[in-house]
Amino acid sequence: MKLGVTEIRKINFALKSRFEFDYSEYSFYYSKRQFEAYIQKCNFRTLDDFLNHIQGFEHFEETLKEQLLAPENEMFRDPSMWEYLKENILLKLKNELNPTIWLPEISTGEELYTLLIILDEIRLLKQVNILVSSGSHYHLKRIKAGLVRNRTFENNEANYKRFNGISDFGSYFDFIDNKVLLQKRLFEKVSFTSSAIFDSIQVNSLKLVIFRNKMIYYTSNLQNRVLRNISNNLLPGGHLVIGAKENIGMNLVELNLDEVNKFEKVYRKVNR
Repeated sequence: MKLGVTEIRKINFALKSRFEFDYSEYSFYYSKRQFEAYIQKCNFRTLDDFLNHIQGFEHFEETLKEQLLAPENEMFRDPSMWEYLKENILLKLKNELNPTIWLPEISTGEELYTLLIILDEIRLLKQVNILVSSGSHYHLKRIKAGLVRNRTFENNEANYKRFNGISDFGSYFDFIDNKVLLQKRLFEKVSFTSSAIFDSIQVNSLKLVIFRNKMIYYTSNLQNRVLRNISNNLLPGGHLVIGAKENIGMNLVELNLDEVNKFEKVYRKVNR
């Protein structure tokens, strides 16, 4: 079933009538693609079948959040960004007291796993607190288990080599019953919370937010709300990293942010 503007509006109206969040805040073409994939997976024959499902399925919002969270694809994606982050931001956290790094809207875990390996290699794993948040209980459960998708492992390892990692990449994982799992020892300072990025949340001692390749799926209104939430939580001198193809549409002065690396899309919180 192909969905047009009228159908998407009907779906968003049905969602808004049942749930608190306005799902029209996701970009049209992204929500269209995700709704069509869900309809095909569930083999709904008509739009009314899907609308009735929205109203009648008790756990639909959890399923929807799972569907709408963008996958992270690969570990060490954009190795140059991770090298910059290590050399210019993470190593300097050695001088901070109980710094926190926040990864909002985590879906498949690759960004978190990448960060944990880097912190282990620069001997900061036990010093830095990491907060992982997601609106999907399902995704949080998978990430807590350290599950890595088998089909991406070779690409992950190739990216790690391009990053110039100092260890045997495979040594960070346990291979059990055809599953690849990040070693549990790496999760000691990680805490998890079931909270979406657009929810009100307070993060203490926040020095870094890694929020890449998510905002491209939001409307400008939701992007602005998310950026204000992040900026309000960041300590002065703290950093925000977004995706290479993303842009901060709001005035940086309004957000108290300065651009420190245009190519890698890294920003720093300042006092104005």
